[in-house]
Amino acid sequence: MLIFLKQNLVFFAVPKTGTTALEEALRPHCSIDLRDPPTLRHMNAGLYHNKWGPWLAETYDLRPQTMAILRDPLERLRSWYRYRQAPIFHGKPLSALGVPFEQFLEQTLAADPPAYAQVGSQDRFCLSAQDGVRIRHLFVYEDLPRATQFLEERLKRKVAMPVRNVSPRAQTPLSAELEARVRQARARVQAVCEGGGAGLSGDTGGALSARSKIGNTTSIPPITAKATRRPNASANTPRIGGPKKNPI
Repeated sequence: MLIFLKQNLVFFAVPKTGTTALEEALRPHCSIDLRDPPTLRHMNAGLYHNKWGPWLAETYDLRPQTMAILRDPLERLRSWYRYRQAPIFHGKPLSALGVPFEQFLEQTLAADPPAYAQVGSQDRFCLSAQDGVRIRHLFVYEDLPRATQFLEERLKRKVAMPVRNVSPRAQTPLSAELEARVRQARARVQAVCEGGGAGLSGDTGGALSARSKIGNTTSIPPITAKATRRPNASANTPRIGGPKKNPI
């Protein structure tokens, strides 16, 4: 997760949605860089609103807008499967080497999946239990240029994404029946990705519908809060923030 105090923005790093490349492009310009441990780097909206949001309000008098990138659920699982084929996992519980793609998908649907099939879920990342969207600006991986356009307008600079974290090639065929079950299991985030999800944003007072927030790059409310103390945004950006209090 990256926090931009001057731009009043928080970037959530949803795994397997192109965040590694985006983080690398954005990191030199952020104020606070949360990357260790992974639970901080990939913090979900619930933890943010319970811990870091109140801390930013208390410490910096800021109530930042939030943004994240989601991905078609099945394509995200394909990306996880290819990633878990990588040599760095060979011989380890996280390796899916030799596991057919359909078996991998079946395991992700299991109540207690093996380590290689533990991939998290995007709906838990950005939705409340009542399907309320808790992130202000949502974009989709399938239209990354719109997300980068939003960031360039917000940061007032070009955002050039390097090619990073490329997974090995792997065949990922599946039956129509299994695809239907996978999509049904992830119907909540599927609806949000398609722009038809129910619920309102948790940090805007319910001003926009889920459909209107997806990829919204033009209707940005004015920034009313300002940072009272801002660390230097440079290559030496603090990884955990270095501010007055640590909310964890």
